[in-house]
Amino acid sequence: MPVLSGKPLPLKLGSAVTAICVGGLFAWGTLVVENITDSMSRGYYIRDVFDASPSKGDIVFFRRPENVRQYFAASDSWSIWFDAPRNGMLKTVVATSGDVVCDTDGKFSVNGYDIVSINYDIPNSDALPRIGGCIRLAHNEVAVATNSARGIDSRYFGAVRTEDCTVYLPLWMWR
Repeated sequence: MPVLSGKPLPLKLGSAVTAICVGGLFAWGTLVVENITDSMSRGYYIRDVFDASPSKGDIVFFRRPENVRQYFAASDSWSIWFDAPRNGMLKTVVATSGDVVCDTDGKFSVNGYDIVSINYDIPNSDALPRIGGCIRLAHNEVAVATNSARGIDSRYFGAVRTEDCTVYLPLWMWR
């Protein structure tokens, strides 16, 4: 039986209160997302309702770029899950407005510092776009990356618009 202030609540009242609270939060967007990939720690992430603009180090959730959706749609085992419009990507912001991100010599770098290697052994990686050189991020762009050698991130699809990003915080991790 749900308890509020030390007093048990009838199940129906407790369920109604929960539904109202959670329903109100969902009106702002997806409250909790689950990561089941190796690109970030597996677990649940909760929306940071107080942080509207992504900064370096923030974890952001965004809709997969169209070229990445097409890449995953070509994979029989993942096509249905990855092609659903509600599904997005959860990544860490590594560069923001004015930073220079490069795809050179097999490395993805930000302002001259290597962040992660570029994995040319990803199946069908020729279908993935690449930055191919350096770009300076515009005022409304971020670059995202992961430590996973097989991660699909800005190494392949470039910048993400800040207005497409929602900041999330780790809630419960299991790996």
